[in-house]
Amino acid sequence: MVARVPDSIPEHEKIWFALASYNVGFGHMMDARRLTRAQGGNPDAWADVKDRLPLLRQKKYYSQTRYGYARGDEARNYVENIRRYYQTIIGHVEQQSRNQSEGGIEDLTVIAPPESALSEAENQLSGAISSSDSTLTE
Repeated sequence: MVARVPDSIPEHEKIWFALASYNVGFGHMMDARRLTRAQGGNPDAWADVKDRLPLLRQKKYYSQTRYGYARGDEARNYVENIRRYYQTIIGHVEQQSRNQSEGGIEDLTVIAPPESALSEAENQLSGAISSSDSTLTE
């Protein structure tokens, strides 16, 4: 779908047009771009086209388009929800990167195991060593 988006649209915006086309149909997306141009907006800017998509529900506008009526508000909401989710993920990843770069190993807190766990582990290790020693001498 991204390959069908016109080359006049900047690369970083093509994905939003492709997602809207997937949702509402490529022809309706092109209608929204033509409507955007007719109203003096930039047909290559998602910010301008997304505002015209809902107009495709109104007879006043869709009667002038090639592909007619469309639920353009649903396509706009679909893409904007994905954009919000994307921004949330990017923000989370950037925060994780900042947290990792800010703190080194020196910042980590060492949690000591309880003494009883240490004693038990030492006893098990001693027993394992004793039994392997006896196996070697036999």
